[in-house]
Amino acid sequence: CALPIFRNALKLVFVFSLCSILLSLLFYSEDARSTSYARLKLGRVFGSHMVLQRERELKVWGYGQPAAVVNLRLSSPNRGVDHFQTTVGSDGRWEITLPAYPTSTDVTMQLSSLDASIILYDVAFGEVWLCAGQSNMRMPLRQSIGYADDNSSTGPLPRLFDVPLSTSLNPLDDLSTDGQNMSVTDMKWQVATLSAAAQFSSICYQFGRNLSIILDVPVGLVQAASGGTFLEAWANTDIYVCTKHALLPYMNSATDLNPTRSTWRQKNERSVLYNGMLYPLRRVIFGGVLWYQGENNLAHPTRYSCMFPVFLSSLRTLFGNPSLPLLFVEIAPWFVGERHGHLPYLRYAQQFGLSVPAPVAMASALDIYDPHSPYRDIHQRQKQPIANRLLLLALSLVYKRNISLPVGPRFRAVAVFDGHMDIYLTYAAGLRIQCSSPTSDSFIELGIRDTASLSYMRWQPIDAVVVPSNSTNLVPHEAVLRLQHNLTAWSTVGLRYAWQDIPQCLLMNAANIPAHTFVDLFPVGLIEGKEQPLTGTPQMSLLDPPDTVNK
Repeated sequence: CALPIFRNALKLVFVFSLCSILLSLLFYSEDARSTSYARLKLGRVFGSHMVLQRERELKVWGYGQPAAVVNLRLSSPNRGVDHFQTTVGSDGRWEITLPAYPTSTDVTMQLSSLDASIILYDVAFGEVWLCAGQSNMRMPLRQSIGYADDNSSTGPLPRLFDVPLSTSLNPLDDLSTDGQNMSVTDMKWQVATLSAAAQFSSICYQFGRNLSIILDVPVGLVQAASGGTFLEAWANTDIYVCTKHALLPYMNSATDLNPTRSTWRQKNERSVLYNGMLYPLRRVIFGGVLWYQGENNLAHPTRYSCMFPVFLSSLRTLFGNPSLPLLFVEIAPWFVGERHGHLPYLRYAQQFGLSVPAPVAMASALDIYDPHSPYRDIHQRQKQPIANRLLLLALSLVYKRNISLPVGPRFRAVAVFDGHMDIYLTYAAGLRIQCSSPTSDSFIELGIRDTASLSYMRWQPIDAVVVPSNSTNLVPHEAVLRLQHNLTAWSTVGLRYAWQDIPQCLLMNAANIPAHTFVDLFPVGLIEGKEQPLTGTPQMSLLDPPDTVNK
């Protein structure tokens, strides 16, 4: 008698399984995305807990059955309920434009098409920032030092989205896991609890956390970063106007990514990270971009000086915003080994990015050196000062807050006198010279014209002191650095500062921000006693050594 019972049980299991399959086809949730366009789906950057950019018209997009109607219902405490509708195109894609919404929380987004529906909960409208680059941008909060936050501060917690590593030789329409040890359901927005923040970019999180506290608005942070990557992998093909060769020596010219190559090799093919991680975000509206990358391009500062501004401009084109705020980080000190002496040239090459139309700015990191980092000194654990400096730039440039010292001291002008030279600096309130040891070498050098060869210039270290502010007639936040020397105006042709891999002395202001690496040639015909401007505009002729040095 047990056999009929066993057969009946098998029948029940079969019927239950069949019903489960049918139910899964009838209903769709945000975590049940597939690669087929046959049913309603959202782009993978959308999800519960997400933040959408406030006060900007934006788009919601996805996929569905061609010719099907898609309805979107947005329930907001600020505006009540809004309804939107569109039709899926013949290519299986749909898109809905939302009007500008004010700062909002507790928003519900419901989509429906045919017999499928998607509901997203706890959606907010606030500020959305993209944080991209290589390992120092990706370095998680748990590996940082000098930061403590028990989430008890005022202001809403940031919402976090981590773009998975994905490489492609062609631009992807949507985000992909690219064979990583995760599924598409792992791509989701998270509220920045302590455990979630610990795994997220330290710089990005600390920037966003403080921004949310100061503005008292929801902040969404999208992290798209991968360690050990070249700018060529993050950029589209526009940057190849900068070189006769479209590929660096390690790059593959094949039409398919070779799965037998290491992950490092695969993610450093030309444009593969742009195609796989940036291009799929092209329709997202961002309030700004934080960028920290360049260490891998150390050997090619001249090429980087051309590529970097082209890359920054391409980001604005990609995201459809010609005034997208772009904030990037000056490369911090580390022991570079056989490429000794190259770091100041790379930092100088970064400054070519400042030629991009405003708003664009560079956050100084010259004082961030960590020789005892367990992750090697190239991965400095002190991320809080960098995050704070990026925040000051954002508050000043993007949110128009009155920040008296958003940057470090900047060289403005030079004047030659009998026996000394005065350097005038702006953003220099509280100017001081900070040295890592009392025996540190001079950090200021003058370019001296050799009398035996008028075309030759050598750099000579010069002693410098800060002139007390009560002994000068300066506008607020200006200061004077005095160089003692016995050189003539004719023989002195240039100035450079902090031109070392690991600078031992730095010029700091009252905000504890150092001046950037600096080099400039003086105007022709310095007149003794007359103030002459220092433009600081990067010049290709000063980008030495050439790319072929120390290969």
